[in-house]
Amino acid sequence: MIEANDSGYEYTGIAILETLNEAKRYNAYLMSQILKYSNDAESVLDFGAGIGTFTDIFNDMDIIAVEKDPTLYDLLKKKGYKVHTDLSEIDDKSIEFIYTLNVLEHIKDDISVLKELYSKLKPGGKLFIYVPAFRILFSNLDRKIKHYRRYKKTQTIQMLQEIGYNNVIANYVDSLGFFATLLYRILNKSGELSLRSIKMYDTFLFPLSKRLDDLGFKKLFGKNLLIIANRPIDVNKLT
Repeated sequence: MIEANDSGYEYTGIAILETLNEAKRYNAYLMSQILKYSNDAESVLDFGAGIGTFTDIFNDMDIIAVEKDPTLYDLLKKKGYKVHTDLSEIDDKSIEFIYTLNVLEHIKDDISVLKELYSKLKPGGKLFIYVPAFRILFSNLDRKIKHYRRYKKTQTIQMLQEIGYNNVIANYVDSLGFFATLLYRILNKSGELSLRSIKMYDTFLFPLSKRLDDLGFKKLFGKNLLIIANRPIDVNKLT
């Protein structure tokens, strides 16, 4: 996972990444969505790979990771992945599928990054984005791990379309998590995230939340926002 400030990128939430890695059901769901939308792409990029939680699902193929944090970079290298520290090291129009989970909210100028990700996609390539949703849920945990924002569906779709992406699909994820996070924001002033609470939510509440999402609540609200967007096919090259 990447975090940015005015002078570059850094990440200070490795312990939180390791805690969130214990949300087995939640992470399995996200992995299933990544695999669903990657559609057997031959070139895949994990932007802001962190400790490799979601990079590992592609461990049998030639995946590229981008990670600025030196500690996390070394960890990914030890796992055997091709790792870069900056998107500028990736060739333009070279990647069929890019995914980025809980990264953009750490970056002050997210629009510039989305433009750069667009430039790395092959025409017809797909971008998978997963970010926290709703400003009302912004908590001391967000401040602690230096989030700049939480996202809303309509504004995010418009932002991506203005950059040039098409076929943009966005839905909220974890509808029950919206209320749990709101309660957390009100009650938890320290911004701490305990392993016990993560495991309890993952075991008892997330399965129910997923059912509510499937019933259509994901169109209205959720703790996170999942977006799929495409770089248009270059029509001029088809004629």
